[in-house]
Amino acid sequence: MRQECQGVSMECILVDDCTPDDSMEIAERLIAEYEGQVTFHIIRHEQNGGLPVARNTGMAHATGDYLLFVDSDDYLTDDCIRKLTDVVRAFPEVQVVKGNHIGRASVISSHVPGGPLDNDTILELLYMGVIPVMVWNTLIKRSVIVQGQLSFRQGLVFEDNLWSVYLFRSIDFFMFIPDVTYHYEMNADSIQGENDVVICPPKYLSHMITIVDEFMDTFDMSHFVPYTFFMMKRFMQMFDSMTKDRQISAEFCLHAKKLRNKLMRLTLNNFHLTLVVFELLLFQPFRGLMRFRWFRHNYNHIEKVIYWLAK
Repeated sequence: MRQECQGVSMECILVDDCTPDDSMEIAERLIAEYEGQVTFHIIRHEQNGGLPVARNTGMAHATGDYLLFVDSDDYLTDDCIRKLTDVVRAFPEVQVVKGNHIGRASVISSHVPGGPLDNDTILELLYMGVIPVMVWNTLIKRSVIVQGQLSFRQGLVFEDNLWSVYLFRSIDFFMFIPDVTYHYEMNADSIQGENDVVICPPKYLSHMITIVDEFMDTFDMSHFVPYTFFMMKRFMQMFDSMTKDRQISAEFCLHAKKLRNKLMRLTLNNFHLTLVVFELLLFQPFRGLMRFRWFRHNYNHIEKVIYWLAK
């Protein structure tokens, strides 16, 4: 309602995924009192489907040329829509625009080149964690989603890991603006809760294994080194969970080890010996260097050195 959206026809779709509190009553009251340019629609689910299903519902009902996801506990800056749409007006070839955010691991703007970036550049930045995989705060051309038949996987936590990779693989041009356009609320009751760069809550380990399994089956050989680092971070999350929860089944542990061995064999077969040595230090016998707090806190710096050596 506070968006500076002059010249932009905007619809806001609220998905009521069987919300248990009075959020929707508050929203309905505010919408009834609103007089402005934004058109509001409330779509109701008959039963709770979870975040991926809610996002799919929103996408299915959207009619605009671009989409922007907002999680239910976050909020936009008042100039978010104006700043993101200014980019696609100035650079029509850009299909996806991301702004910066406050609240959780903001993007280091100096690490992202200015102007439109081609597919090779953006995939390397995505795989190396420079551009986050979260789908919120991202203006996306809807035709890319329709043509690619992109949808969020039902019943899967961390679903934006998969979805974002498929999205960025299917676009030609992307642009990042350093301006803050989104506020991420640090909520202890959210899926992430008290977030750590390598933490995957143990109760969601099966979801991460499913995601890693699919990523291994769709390995991006044309960006081998950055994609290997992308995979290693997800293995770190899995193994971190497994060492924190003694109740995790032997089946999950065995599956995770098989995936780890598959990655190491693939790396060795492609003669990336630097990466093989690093993987051995990380994952043998189970989590290697990850047991050291100093290593965890300085992983990003160490990763840059190994990346430079591997390249």
